Amino acid sequence: MAYHGQAGKILCHEKIYYKTNGIIQMHYHDYYESLYIIRGKCIACVNNDSMELKSGDFIFIDSRFKHELINNGSEDLEFICVINYTKNMDIIPVNDECRDNVI
Repeated sequence: MAYHGQAGKILCHEKIYYKTNGIIQMHYHDYYESLYIIRGKCIACVNNDSMELKSGDFIFIDSRFKHELINNGSEDLEFICVINYTKNMDIIPVNDECRDNVI
């Protein structure tokens, strides 16, 4: 994990791994989140849209947007996650399921 500060903003980035069928359950938070897929593929559900991401893809998730990631590939999912720090770093679980319609 690395931390960088610039003009009063602090960012964190880290490399994350999820096994096949691994899920980051639906949630939201006050901070922005950017993901860059290094290896594997997944379904990303953001608000009411879902899309398949693969190696080389990037997604920006705005603050307070509900989102979920599902590793639907045959290998580990590896990605870099970059967030900004806010006063409220709570992660709020959402009782909602990812839509089946992938765009």
